[in-house]
Amino acid sequence: SVETHWNFYGIIMLENGEGDFTMIRNLEPGDLKAALAVWQTVNQQVHRFLPAAFWSRRREEVFAALRREEVYVAVEQGKVVGFIGLHRDWVQGLFLLPEWQGRGIGQQLLERIKQQRSQLWLQVYHKNRQALEFYLREGFQISRRSLDPDSDEVRLTLVWRR
Repeated sequence: SVETHWNFYGIIMLENGEGDFTMIRNLEPGDLKAALAVWQTVNQQVHRFLPAAFWSRRREEVFAALRREEVYVAVEQGKVVGFIGLHRDWVQGLFLLPEWQGRGIGQQLLERIKQQRSQLWLQVYHKNRQALEFYLREGFQISRRSLDPDSDEVRLTLVWRR
C-alpha cells in the first residue's frame, strides 16, 4: 500500500510500505536532461507503432516546453523516474519509466494536478491501450476521436471534471 505525506514545501512523499519514499516536486533546472530522457525512453517504448524519428524530431520542442510549462517530477533514490506536464488545463503528458510503473507513482502525479484544477484535458493515441486504460480508471472520459495529422494515428481527447 502507498501512503502519501505532504510537507511544508508542498512536496509529496510516497511511502511504498517498505520504508522507501518517492518524492513528487516541481521540476528544477537540474532535472531537465533527465526528464527529457524519460520522455524519449517512454515514448519509444510505448509508441512502437511510430518511428523513432517521430520522437527525435520533437526533442527540442519538448525541451523548451519543459522549461516553460508547469511540470512535476517523481524522484526515486535521487533519480527522476517520471513527470507530468501541464499547459493550463491540458495535460501535455505523463511519463513514467516502465520499471517504476504499477507502484502508484503515476496516480500520485495525476492526483497532484487534480487537486489544483476543476477539469483536465489530454490526448492519447488509441493504440496506447495501457495509457488509455489508466486514464479511464482515473475518472477521465472520452470526449472525441480525431486523426493526428502528424502521425496519421487515431487519437482520443479525454476530459476529467471534479
